[in-house]
Amino acid sequence: MEMNAVVAEIGGFAARLGFAGEDYPRSYFPSCAGFIPPDDSTTRATNPSSSKQNNSKQIQRKEYKFDLGHNDSRMNVHSPLSGGLVKDWDMVEQIWQHANKTALTVDLAQTPLLLIERAFNTSKLRQEYAELMFERFQTPALFLAKDSVLSCFACGKTSGLVVDIGAETTTVAPVQDGWLEAKGLMRSRLGGRMVDRYLRAFLERDGVTVDPFLGQPPVAGTGEGMSASYRDFATLEVVRGLKESVCRMPEASLAPKDPKDSSVPKANYELPDGTVVSAGWERFQAADILMDPEPAWELMPEGREEEDSMQVDGEEGGKEGEGGWSRESLPRMAATAIRRCEKEQQSPLLSSVVLAGGGACLEGTMERLKVELENAMYGPGQAGSTRVKVLQAGPQERKICAWLGGSIVGSLGTFHEMWVSKAEYAEKGARVVDTKCP
Repeated sequence: MEMNAVVAEIGGFAARLGFAGEDYPRSYFPSCAGFIPPDDSTTRATNPSSSKQNNSKQIQRKEYKFDLGHNDSRMNVHSPLSGGLVKDWDMVEQIWQHANKTALTVDLAQTPLLLIERAFNTSKLRQEYAELMFERFQTPALFLAKDSVLSCFACGKTSGLVVDIGAETTTVAPVQDGWLEAKGLMRSRLGGRMVDRYLRAFLERDGVTVDPFLGQPPVAGTGEGMSASYRDFATLEVVRGLKESVCRMPEASLAPKDPKDSSVPKANYELPDGTVVSAGWERFQAADILMDPEPAWELMPEGREEEDSMQVDGEEGGKEGEGGWSRESLPRMAATAIRRCEKEQQSPLLSSVVLAGGGACLEGTMERLKVELENAMYGPGQAGSTRVKVLQAGPQERKICAWLGGSIVGSLGTFHEMWVSKAEYAEKGARVVDTKCP
């Protein structure tokens, strides 16, 4: 019996793995994971040979825990990606092992793979991904596909402007006839997590303490020795629940308001510890940073600005508009991306704007993006020759838009003509993915 391809998207916040032709990933879990740093004294007491290992400079491999809600809060928590690009291949390998053990349960040595990559992925990293899957898992064949292109396919389009709002990054990518138009590619540190951080800052300003609860039922992590990364992740997860319940995208940019302004409709939300939060203008202002991000940049985690100016594994991150980092608002990024494309491409892109990603699920985002993009293209209140049309799937499908597109491609009868076989990899090396998976 022919085995369906496994479609895999490993993002900075969530991992989605499942079978081509299906409507939902079999395995869908946070890609952020934790590990407990080894205690040297404990290691020496329980492992007499550890001193010899240290002398020979052998490095102990980190064992990551993906069920953060029921593990030790001393764990350091991090993502396998930074800025949308893989930084920890050991962690990626363990994500595959975890997904296969808990949900897929297939022989990866007998299963073709469709690997979803970011639109701005580097040649070096995609070759390393191929090496991992061919060498470590002995996969028989694989194909790497751009997430933006797949999001277009998921919405029934082969061309369009894809606006993908993820947790840590947002990508704006023009797609033409199933091909990424790299000259228009834009990316930003804006994302769902930035909204979470902004909302958490509002709560702290109002004297609300967000306790780090995780798990079902919620388990409080209040013990001594909790790592800073665990506390940050756990409190942001609490705030994410608040955001998804009460936050809305305002119809227009908001001027700062008095938090006690009674003219703003309030919504109540009970935190896991029983504290009831009454959110007024904050629930609109937090979402508004996607359209007006200037107030949010000061909340960027320490070290991110330095990361933005660095090269990625020896490769240039790209100038703005070629994969570099933008500090523009979402509508202005979209307008810039369109203007970088050929004149004859611009109208079709405006009429097929694809909204994707978990960060795009706040109510009112589609309507606001349409208005603001028209303003950015033609000027406030001005009518242009082409009206903006924004396409979006339902909220649950929006979170897995690229994966759904991969499921479609992986189920095509011609998929086997696209992939890189193990024999081709053995003959030409990992660089073959750059020619067969453009």
